[in-house]
Amino acid sequence: MLIKADSTGVQGAADVVTLADERHDRLDVDFDSAGTAAAGPLTELSEST
Repeated sequence: MLIKADSTGVQGAADVVTLADERHDRLDVDFDSAGTAAAGPLTELSEST
């Protein structure tokens, strides 16, 4: 299933994961190409980074 969504914010990305889970009970691949850049460990980044 291909889903086109606005992933520039947390809610758009969360909606995609929820939709995949509801339809297929799993998510095999998540590719985010939002065009933003931030460096550092994922656990240390915030939505505003």
